[in-house]
Amino acid sequence: MSPIAQINLPREMRSIFSPFCLRSIRVRDFIERTFEMIFEYCKKVIEKAEYKKLEDGTWFAEIPGFQGVWANGERVEECRKELITVLEEWIILKLRDKDPIPEVDGLRVEIKELAVA
Repeated sequence: MSPIAQINLPREMRSIFSPFCLRSIRVRDFIERTFEMIFEYCKKVIEKAEYKKLEDGTWFAEIPGFQGVWANGERVEECRKELITVLEEWIILKLRDKDPIPEVDGLRVEIKELAVA
């Protein structure tokens, strides 16, 4: 079984970003672990990026298998930073829309709702 970077959201934690909920150490730990897992996933994905220098001297980058995730910039580092931003936004939209996110090097990001007793 592959490792999973998953976000488990019990019903009472749906508003985890409200000021009241953020006071809870348990919730903050949950949020920190979640962001760490997504950060690790993004690092693996960015390693797959393909860069091209265009005729006008600017850089273009895309990530195979991640439709719509591309960026360009005057310098390769600027292009890479933009690509990371686009990837992060793409993941947020995929999570919001409950669309599948590709597995990369055995890592998956998905949302699973848990029943709370």
